[in-house]
Amino acid sequence: MVKGNGDRRRQLAQQRKQDQRNEIQRKLGGSELATPDEVRARLLDDCRKKNIPEDLLIAYVKHPTDDTLQCPSFISTGYCETKRCRYRHVDNLNKLGVQVDQPVPILERKPLRQVPASCKLVYNRTIRTKVRQDSPLIFIELEGQLVFNVYDPKVFAKYAQKNPKEIPEKIGIVDKAALNDADTASVAEFEYLEMAESECNDMDLDYSLVADPIKLGDL
Repeated sequence: MVKGNGDRRRQLAQQRKQDQRNEIQRKLGGSELATPDEVRARLLDDCRKKNIPEDLLIAYVKHPTDDTLQCPSFISTGYCETKRCRYRHVDNLNKLGVQVDQPVPILERKPLRQVPASCKLVYNRTIRTKVRQDSPLIFIELEGQLVFNVYDPKVFAKYAQKNPKEIPEKIGIVDKAALNDADTASVAEFEYLEMAESECNDMDLDYSLVADPIKLGDL
């Protein structure tokens, strides 16, 4: 084997290990670091368990064909004092409590169930590591209340805190105490956590799709 190829293989292996470490740390970060897909799965699961009609769970997604941007002031307040504003004035989400300080894409309103999960980690052959896909989800409302704002992670974190998610005391051979011990989560335990994820998925607990699958403290 050419020495340069061996060095490159070791470099890529180290990068993959770092990617695993970063993903564990993200999951340990709690609901403020939840991806749009994780939020989507969590909200749909909550509606199912609480018998809330899914038509009360509405998504505002980036328009698939219109790439123009909306005025942040208008979408937040319904007003814009800027003369000759460079942005479009289309959606007024003031009643929903949306607050943004940057331009927002043109939105399309649809049931959250109809929005496919799209920001999964996928392997990129060019850089030989996993990268996260973009999600069209911008805002989500539940029963007329804003529960997700892609520009403000605290919105979903507040929802998660008010609606804690329970897990069994023991999931297969995975103890709840071990999952709650954030200090024990290391790269060496990555396979252990993957096993826990698999068992949770088998029990329909959506372990891999909640915002904080290791601590699960505020979910």
